[in-house]
Amino acid sequence: MLLDALLFPFRLARAFFDFLNVFSLTFSKKPLTTASGPKVEGPDEKSMFLRGRLVDAEQLLKEQEGKQEDPALVPKTWQLIKRDKAGSETVIADAVLAYDLAADGSVVYTNGRSVFQTQANNGAEKKLLFKDKLVDAILILG
Repeated sequence: MLLDALLFPFRLARAFFDFLNVFSLTFSKKPLTTASGPKVEGPDEKSMFLRGRLVDAEQLLKEQEGKQEDPALVPKTWQLIKRDKAGSETVIADAVLAYDLAADGSVVYTNGRSVFQTQANNGAEKKLLFKDKLVDAILILG
């Protein structure tokens, strides 16, 4: 009992360290210590945090398999909506993770895997720019 009382602060510190290590592995995929443990590289294909939300990418890709040419990593409910001065809204695109506006008035957006360009007034005509394993941000320069 005396030994347990003496070791309590060390066990408490170890529990706190293990908690922080799990937190670090979850978000940065890197452990707090480099002495042991498997090295995790790249984003997790099954689930990931996108824009502060946990997205089950594996399930979304399974649902869209064969249905869409460009499967999205985010649900269709993540919409890019244009609101005019009168307050009416127009859906420009579904399954939008990130977007940016170009100087010519067009909108460039990503669904997590593919990058598209469309006119802000007509979201029906979209042009595929490129595809990648994970595209989580868009920035147009110029």
